[in-house]
Amino acid sequence: MNITRIKCTGKHGPEEFRNLYKRAYDVGDPNKENYNETDAKLSWRQWIYFYSIQDVMFCGMRDYGKFARIFDRFFIFPEHRKTGLHHASHSVQIVNKLVKDSLEVYKIPFVSIQERRKRNSLIRAVEEWNSVINTTHKFEVLPGLYCTVPDNPDDERCWQNIATLNGQPIDLPMRE
Repeated sequence: MNITRIKCTGKHGPEEFRNLYKRAYDVGDPNKENYNETDAKLSWRQWIYFYSIQDVMFCGMRDYGKFARIFDRFFIFPEHRKTGLHHASHSVQIVNKLVKDSLEVYKIPFVSIQERRKRNSLIRAVEEWNSVINTTHKFEVLPGLYCTVPDNPDDERCWQNIATLNGQPIDLPMRE
Protein backbone atom coordinates (compact mmCIF):
# COMPACT_ATOMS: atom_id res chain seq x y z
CA MET A 1 0.00 0.00 0.00
CA ASN A 2 1.11 3.49 -0.79
CA ILE A 3 1.56 5.86 2.18
CA THR A 4 0.93 9.53 1.44
CA ARG A 5 2.66 12.10 3.66
CA ILE A 6 1.68 15.76 3.52
CA LYS A 7 3.62 18.51 5.34
CA CYS A 8 1.12 20.49 7.39
CA THR A 9 1.32 24.13 6.36
CA GLY A 10 -1.34 26.77 5.86
CA LYS A 11 -4.62 27.16 7.72
CA HIS A 12 -6.90 24.37 6.58
CA GLY A 13 -4.99 21.66 4.77
CA PRO A 14 -5.56 20.38 1.26
CA GLU A 15 -8.90 19.14 -0.01
CA GLU A 16 -7.74 15.49 0.27
CA PHE A 17 -7.26 15.93 4.02
CA ARG A 18 -10.60 17.70 4.52
CA ASN A 19 -12.44 15.04 2.52
CA LEU A 20 -10.95 12.19 4.60
CA TYR A 21 -11.88 13.99 7.82
CA LYS A 22 -15.44 14.58 6.58
CA ARG A 23 -15.79 10.92 5.60
CA ALA A 24 -14.57 9.88 9.07
CA TYR A 25 -17.07 12.24 10.71
CA ASP A 26 -19.91 10.91 8.56
CA VAL A 27 -19.18 7.29 9.57
CA GLY A 28 -20.77 8.01 12.96
CA ASP A 29 -17.88 6.51 14.93
CA PRO A 30 -18.03 6.96 18.75
CA ASN A 31 -15.11 9.39 18.36
CA LYS A 32 -16.76 11.26 15.48
CA GLU A 33 -16.33 14.64 17.21
CA ASN A 34 -12.57 14.22 16.74
CA TYR A 35 -13.23 14.59 13.02
CA ASN A 36 -15.53 17.62 12.87
CA GLU A 37 -14.55 20.66 10.81
CA THR A 38 -13.34 22.68 13.81
CA ASP A 39 -11.11 19.85 15.02
CA ALA A 40 -9.80 19.32 11.49
CA LYS A 41 -8.57 22.92 11.34
CA LEU A 42 -7.09 22.77 14.84
CA SER A 43 -5.36 19.43 14.22
CA TRP A 44 -3.92 20.60 10.91
CA ARG A 45 -2.26 23.60 12.59
CA GLN A 46 -0.76 21.40 15.36
CA TRP A 47 0.51 18.62 13.12
CA ILE A 48 3.91 18.32 11.53
CA TYR A 49 2.70 15.78 8.95
CA PHE A 50 -0.54 14.14 7.86
CA TYR A 51 -0.45 10.54 6.63
CA SER A 52 -2.94 8.44 4.73
CA ILE A 53 -3.26 5.10 3.04
CA GLN A 54 -5.94 5.88 0.50
CA ASP A 55 -9.43 4.75 1.55
CA VAL A 56 -7.95 2.68 4.42
CA MET A 57 -6.67 4.95 7.21
CA PHE A 58 -5.22 8.30 8.18
CA CYS A 59 -3.45 9.94 11.12
CA GLY A 60 -1.32 12.91 12.01
CA MET A 61 1.97 13.59 13.74
CA ARG A 62 1.29 16.25 16.39
CA ASP A 63 4.03 18.54 17.68
CA TYR A 64 4.59 18.26 21.45
CA GLY A 65 7.81 20.26 21.82
CA LYS A 66 10.67 17.74 21.94
CA PHE A 67 8.10 14.96 21.35
CA ALA A 68 5.78 14.09 18.48
CA ARG A 69 2.54 12.20 19.06
CA ILE A 70 2.25 9.70 16.24
CA PHE A 71 -1.03 8.03 15.25
CA ASP A 72 -2.76 11.26 16.33
CA ARG A 73 -6.46 11.14 15.35
CA PHE A 74 -5.78 7.65 13.95
CA PHE A 75 -8.79 6.53 11.91
CA ILE A 76 -9.41 3.28 10.06
CA PHE A 77 -12.40 3.18 7.77
CA PRO A 78 -14.88 0.55 9.02
CA GLU A 79 -14.44 -1.87 6.14
CA HIS A 80 -10.74 -2.23 7.09
CA ARG A 81 -11.07 -2.50 10.88
CA LYS A 82 -9.91 -5.32 13.10
CA THR A 83 -10.07 -5.50 16.88
CA GLY A 84 -7.61 -3.63 19.08
CA LEU A 85 -5.55 -0.49 18.57
CA HIS A 86 -3.06 -2.07 16.16
CA HIS A 87 -5.71 -2.85 13.49
CA ALA A 88 -3.76 -5.67 11.92
CA SER A 89 -1.36 -4.61 9.21
CA HIS A 90 -2.45 -0.98 8.87
CA SER A 91 -0.54 0.49 11.81
CA VAL A 92 2.35 -1.92 11.26
CA GLN A 93 2.67 -0.67 7.69
CA ILE A 94 3.02 2.94 8.77
CA VAL A 95 4.80 2.78 12.14
CA ASN A 96 8.30 2.71 10.59
CA LYS A 97 7.51 5.82 8.54
CA LEU A 98 6.15 7.65 11.59
CA VAL A 99 9.17 6.78 13.76
CA LYS A 100 11.65 7.66 10.99
CA ASP A 101 9.94 10.96 10.22
CA SER A 102 9.76 11.89 13.93
CA LEU A 103 13.45 11.29 14.41
CA GLU A 104 14.28 13.21 11.22
CA VAL A 105 12.61 16.34 12.66
CA TYR A 106 14.41 15.74 15.99
CA LYS A 107 11.30 14.67 17.89
CA ILE A 108 10.87 11.68 20.20
CA PRO A 109 7.80 9.75 19.01
CA PHE A 110 5.08 8.71 21.41
CA VAL A 111 1.65 7.17 21.05
CA SER A 112 -1.31 7.40 23.39
CA ILE A 113 -4.68 5.74 23.91
CA GLN A 114 -7.57 6.87 26.11
CA GLU A 115 -8.82 5.04 29.15
CA ARG A 116 -6.98 2.87 31.63
CA ARG A 117 -8.99 -0.18 30.48
CA LYS A 118 -7.39 0.07 27.00
CA ARG A 119 -3.84 -0.24 28.38
CA ASN A 120 -3.55 -3.88 27.29
CA SER A 121 -4.44 -2.87 23.72
CA LEU A 122 -1.55 -0.41 23.75
CA ILE A 123 0.81 -3.05 25.19
CA ARG A 124 -0.13 -5.50 22.41
CA ALA A 125 0.26 -2.84 19.73
CA VAL A 126 3.69 -1.84 21.09
CA GLU A 127 4.82 -5.47 21.05
CA GLU A 128 3.77 -5.78 17.43
CA TRP A 129 5.34 -2.48 16.41
CA ASN A 130 8.60 -3.31 18.21
CA SER A 131 8.85 -6.51 16.17
CA VAL A 132 8.86 -4.53 12.89
CA ILE A 133 10.51 -1.18 13.69
CA ASN A 134 13.62 -0.72 11.57
CA THR A 135 15.71 0.79 14.33
CA THR A 136 17.47 -0.16 17.52
CA HIS A 137 14.88 1.96 19.33
CA LYS A 138 11.80 0.31 20.78
CA PHE A 139 8.59 1.64 22.31
CA GLU A 140 7.91 1.17 26.02
CA VAL A 141 4.57 1.74 27.74
CA LEU A 142 5.03 4.19 30.60
CA PRO A 143 3.39 3.62 34.01
CA GLY A 144 0.25 5.55 34.89
CA LEU A 145 -1.89 7.91 32.84
CA TYR A 146 -0.77 11.22 31.34
CA CYS A 147 -2.78 14.33 30.57
CA THR A 148 -2.23 14.90 26.84
CA VAL A 149 -4.09 18.24 27.05
CA PRO A 150 -2.51 19.84 30.14
CA ASP A 151 -4.87 22.84 29.90
CA ASN A 152 -7.84 20.49 30.40
CA PRO A 153 -7.02 18.08 33.27
CA ASP A 154 -10.67 17.78 34.34
CA ASP A 155 -11.60 16.01 31.09
CA GLU A 156 -11.10 12.28 31.68
CA ARG A 157 -10.58 11.74 27.92
CA CYS A 158 -7.34 13.71 28.20
CA TRP A 159 -5.82 11.17 30.62
CA GLN A 160 -4.19 8.54 28.46
CA ASN A 161 -1.82 5.59 28.44
CA ILE A 162 1.43 6.53 26.73
CA ALA A 163 4.27 4.64 25.07
CA THR A 164 7.46 6.50 24.16
CA LEU A 165 10.47 5.45 22.18
CA ASN A 166 12.97 3.86 24.58
CA GLY A 167 10.66 4.65 27.52
CA GLN A 168 11.76 8.29 27.40
CA PRO A 169 10.05 10.17 30.27
CA ILE A 170 7.52 12.69 28.94
CA ASP A 171 6.90 16.09 30.47
CA LEU A 172 3.12 15.81 30.91
CA PRO A 173 1.05 15.70 34.10
CA MET A 174 0.86 12.09 35.37
CA ARG A 175 -1.30 10.13 37.74
CA GLU A 176 -1.10 6.50 38.82
